Amino acid sequence: MNIYKEIWNTYPGTNSLLRRYAHLIMGVGLSLYMLSSYVRVSELPIIVISGGVGSIFPDLDVRYKHRKALHNIFSLIISSIVVLILAEMINASMFITAGYSIGYVSHLAGDMLTRRGIAILYPLRTRFYRIPTPLGKSEDFLVNFVGAAIGLLLIFLSLRRI
Repeated sequence: MNIYKEIWNTYPGTNSLLRRYAHLIMGVGLSLYMLSSYVRVSELPIIVISGGVGSIFPDLDVRYKHRKALHNIFSLIISSIVVLILAEMINASMFITAGYSIGYVSHLAGDMLTRRGIAILYPLRTRFYRIPTPLGKSEDFLVNFVGAAIGLLLIFLSLRRI
């Protein structure tokens, strides 16, 4: 089965559309907010794309050790180094790596706000970590709505600075 279809079909339920996009909107919003002051307008699409890719990349582990294999600090570091090397090979902007890494971190942070949390130290430790008072389950409408709303607010604030 196509990996994109697997990810797309992972989130059944009434708020599945919001669940699919909450990480993406937050990753793009945070990347834009943190980097928009440092780039030219012509580089904004690079930040949007790289932040978006970084924000959804961790869910590629959805069928294999979900919230472990790619939801940890080691996967973040290794994949960011790979993105950095690829960006260097094609003489691309360093903002590709920055956007990707910020998007990735936003995904991990978002999942740590849920009841399940993430195995941030996997493979050294398989324990799942989360904030002391989680906001709810990852499928809860309110959790996803708040994440998407914050992401949209960050996008709006970023565009106002340009």
